[in-house]
Amino acid sequence: MRRTSIWIIGAIAVAAVAFYWGPLRFLIYAPPGYVPDDHTLEVSIWLGWLWIAIFAGAAYFARWWALGLLLVSPLALYWPAMWIFVAHACDLLGRCR
Repeated sequence: MRRTSIWIIGAIAVAAVAFYWGPLRFLIYAPPGYVPDDHTLEVSIWLGWLWIAIFAGAAYFARWWALGLLLVSPLALYWPAMWIFVAHACDLLGRCR
């Protein structure tokens, strides 16, 4: 049970940091008309990759408990998905134009 909780807590913590670094800071704390810089987008994309890696580890070690982590996946993956697949401003490795 201990190994399971470490993976799940780690995935939730990374999702919270990714959500703060991307959408929360941009939508709530930024002044009107603010556009995020390349550094913000790159860090957000790499946090999304880190969350995917931790989720894979949780799926291996925690099995069915890891399915609950899919509820926090939008927190970690929303920002990278928007800039990679919708805006086409960054590639999958976080290199932004």
